[in-house]
Order: sequence, then C-alpha cells, then structure tokens
Amino acid sequence: MKPRRFLSNSFNKNYFPVATLSLAIFLVLIYAWMQPQDNTNRNNAVSFYFNQGLDKIEFPLYIKFLRKYMENEIYYRSINDIENEKISKIELYWMLSADPFFQSCLNNNACLEPNSLMHLKWQDKRIEYQKILNAISFQRFGFKPADPTCLTAFTSLFFQETSFQLWLNIIFILIIGVFIEARIGKLIFLLGYMISGMMMLSSSCWIVPYSIIPISGSSGGVAGLMGIMLALFCIQRWDDRLHVNENDLISLPMLCILPCWILLQLILVQLTEFDLVDFICQSAGFFFGILLMFYLYGMHCLNSCGKKRLVKHLNLETGLAEAYNEISLFNHTKAKKILYGLLEEYPTSKEIYFQLFNIVKLNP
Repeated sequence: MKPRRFLSNSFNKNYFPVATLSLAIFLVLIYAWMQPQDNTNRNNAVSFYFNQGLDKIEFPLYIKFLRKYMENEIYYRSINDIENEKISKIELYWMLSADPFFQSCLNNNACLEPNSLMHLKWQDKRIEYQKILNAISFQRFGFKPADPTCLTAFTSLFFQETSFQLWLNIIFILIIGVFIEARIGKLIFLLGYMISGMMMLSSSCWIVPYSIIPISGSSGGVAGLMGIMLALFCIQRWDDRLHVNENDLISLPMLCILPCWILLQLILVQLTEFDLVDFICQSAGFFFGILLMFYLYGMHCLNSCGKKRLVKHLNLETGLAEAYNEISLFNHTKAKKILYGLLEEYPTSKEIYFQLFNIVKLNP
C-alpha cells in the first residue's frame, strides 16, 4: 500500500476551493449584516460624545497625557499637530479613541482626580457613552486584551472593524487560498486560519494586556495563511519526497504576494499611529503558520514513513537506478531495502522481483 502523501500529487486546475470561498463569503455576509446598524450606533456615539461635552474634558486630558510621554516621537508629532490646529476635533476624537494607553488610563480612572466634581460629572456621561459604544458589533464581538474571553477569541476571527480591513483580507484570502487549499485540504486550511488568528490574539494579551480596544483576529488568520504558503514553498523546493512536478510548485511570482503583503503592513504602520502593535501581533500569526506547516509535515514523515523507510523515491526508474548502483558496489543489504521499499509502492513491477531474485541467488 502506498504511504499517504502529505501534499496532493499535482495541482488540479478543476479543484473548487470550497473552504476559501466559504470563508470569504462568510466574512462579507457578517460585515454586510452588521454594518448598517453599526453605522447608526457609531454616529450616535460620536454625537453623544460632543453634545454632552465629553470632548471638553477628555481633549485637555489627552494633551496632558501626550506631554507626559512626549519623549516618544509619535506623541511629539501629535502634540505639534494639535497645537498648530492641523488636527480637527473629529480627528482628535478618533485618535484618542484608538490610543490603548489613554483609553486604559480613562478606564482605570487614572487621568482625573477621583471623587472630584469634574470626575463625577464625567463618569456618569462616560458610562452612558460606553453603553452606546458597546452596541457596535465589533465592540461586542471583538477581542479585548484587557478582558479576554473564549467567545470573543472565536468571534473576532470573523468580524472586521472597517471595510478597508475587510476587503484587504478578502483579497489575500482569495489570491492565496486557492493554491493552499488545493494542497493541504479544507480542514487544515480552516484550522490554520483560525489557530493563527488566535495566536495573534494571544500575543496581543502579552504586548498590550491593558488595552480595552477590540481587535480582529482575521488579520492574524491571513498572516498565518501567508506563513503556510511560505512553508509550502520551502518544503516543495527542498524535499524530493513529494512527487510534485515542477509546473505544480507554488511559483516565485505567487510568492511575490508575501513581500507585497509585508510592504502594505509597513505602509499602514506609517499612516496610522498605533497599528504597529497589530503588525507585531500579525507577525505572531505569520510565524505560527510556518511552524504549523513544518510540524504537520514532520508528523507526516514519522507516521507515514515510519522506521522502515524515510525516503520515498520520485519514481520507479529512480529507485531502480539506486538499487543497481548498490548492487554494483556489492551493498546487497542496502539494495534489498531499496527494492522492498519500491515493492510497497509498485507491487506489480516485474523488474523489482527480478532484481530481488538475483540478490537472493547471489546471497542465499
């Protein structure tokens, strides 16, 4: 019986990527279903924030907070932009809303003197504001490092904060998903996506454990798929045990998607102030995808090949050529091992039986 192959023997052009398309459609449907109500809740939250005067309390606090950490270049640029009125109120609102350090300060009541009149007035309005904000689906189902739960760790894999993030992930899933799924199967493809996303979320608990800002694990899942693609490329190029034709390998142009993805992430880091944390967390998902693929490949070699034979020949001719070479060197024991290994793959080959008969006749 032939050992089970780790990868498919060739890339089937007629293969239908069920898991890839299902994942992409599922992400789009969830976003389309939640987005109309989320836009309403988001607008209500912003209107409440400014109408109730929370900006008059939190904006000055944020500027003081920036001055405290102005040795950081990012914060220093932000202070200059605010003082020179290069940042509008709504931009400042989104900036402080996305700052995990400042939001943690507000959440722990560390920015205002406790029990002061301003603090009590702000606290009541802040609670009402949070209730409106929590009505947004991403606030409910996104993963918060400061308040991790198993439910949000799973749901955040399928929820996106913005349409840009959604379509960016969809594009990369569709481009690389077809090639990966056709080689490793639907189950490993989906497990690789989900586990890599959860690894990203786990790393965020270690990097920003105080953050109450929800994050999406979908980007980590895509990063894991990138890592799987790179690992497959390395395995196919280095290992001659896979029976994969050169035309069926993940080509170098396909692998060029990886540096494009990395470059895009670095551009996003420059355009936004706090996406560096997301980039680092996504790197955890990327490296986990690589490790997962090599681990599964190593387990396959041990389970399918076992102690009997760790080398699987490319074809019958190659195996027979090696056996002939060993016979010519009078290494009959090694030649028999090669021939018996070939016999498992090609039990009807008369040439294998003929060579075994000759070896037995020479060494009874």
